[in-house]
Amino acid sequence: MKLFMKLFIFLLILFVFSNAYGEVVLVVSKNSKLNEVNSVELKRFFAGKTKSLAGEKVIMILQHKDSQSHKNFLKKYLGKSTQQFSKTWKKLVFTGRAKSPRTVNSDEEVIKLVSENSIYISYIDESQLTDSMKKIKIK
Repeated sequence: MKLFMKLFIFLLILFVFSNAYGEVVLVVSKNSKLNEVNSVELKRFFAGKTKSLAGEKVIMILQHKDSQSHKNFLKKYLGKSTQQFSKTWKKLVFTGRAKSPRTVNSDEEVIKLVSENSIYISYIDESQLTDSMKKIKIK
């Protein structure tokens, strides 16, 4: 019985922590022509190597480096840590090859900006998705 109780508690804790932060998704305005993007192209875009995705010019909006959405996005889609991503962008900015991307502090700020401008692309917790945005399929 003790073993069963320990297993139950472990599974409960695992479930709670795995669902503490929802799925992070890539989003654009519902008016954007962008619907899907290749994962390699996505990595190149967020590494500052290109300014378009699937043939559409887009501008990235990042979330603050300490936000859970930012950390989840980097890990899931780019395979990078916050430190690795920051290092890449500091190098690009320092060498003059790129300007620092616009950064906001929350999903709510992303929603406001992306909803109002079809050229912006960002990421949010899927539970925050609104009718004014669409989720981008990553293949």
